Amino acid sequence: MKKHFIFLALLLFLQTSCDRVFMISGHITDDYGRPLENAEIRTSENVTIYSDSLGYFELNLFGPGSKSDKLETLVSKEGYKTTYFDLSNEKDIHNLSLKIKASEEKLVATYSESLVRWFYCINLTVINLLALLTICFVLYKKVEYKWIWLLLILTLNITLQINYINGHWSVDIGGLPFYIKYYAFYPFTIKIVCPIAITLFWMNYFIQKKRRKY
Repeated sequence: MKKHFIFLALLLFLQTSCDRVFMISGHITDDYGRPLENAEIRTSENVTIYSDSLGYFELNLFGPGSKSDKLETLVSKEGYKTTYFDLSNEKDIHNLSLKIKASEEKLVATYSESLVRWFYCINLTVINLLALLTICFVLYKKVEYKWIWLLLILTLNITLQINYINGHWSVDIGGLPFYIKYYAFYPFTIKIVCPIAITLFWMNYFIQKKRRKY
């Protein structure tokens, strides 16, 4: 029993220790390199700030710290085209130069933003609850290959990520199956979770249970 509590405590510590504090800063300019004042910068975590008279902005963020995490920004200003920037691969996020074009064109998203919130709610409730119940079940019941199943549940997860603005998608393989705070950092990304190991565990459990009856 004591080992189980230690295991759960370590798991919770691992979840919180993956976060980090970081800063992004830079300038918003037009096509000609002129600074734009009062440009709206909407970032991951749904934080919104505005550029100053020199087009400069600075923001401290608190978020996940794994390599697969995205850093996304949506920049808008009246008379200019609202532009999405994926800053995940930027080497220097402290001296960004984000350019937007003069245009009255409206941003037309590929998918509805409500889908992001809808999938977030599913992951927050259904997927999280299923993951926690499965881990507790494996820990406290007599389960064959207990530690192998726990390892798989914590690592064998697939998440389909779809950017609702430009429709780009990618697949994230691996990672812990808890999505409480994780999803709040991605206001532009629909995340569809496929808990492979959890599904396989319950399929195997009920098949074995049915066989024992006969």
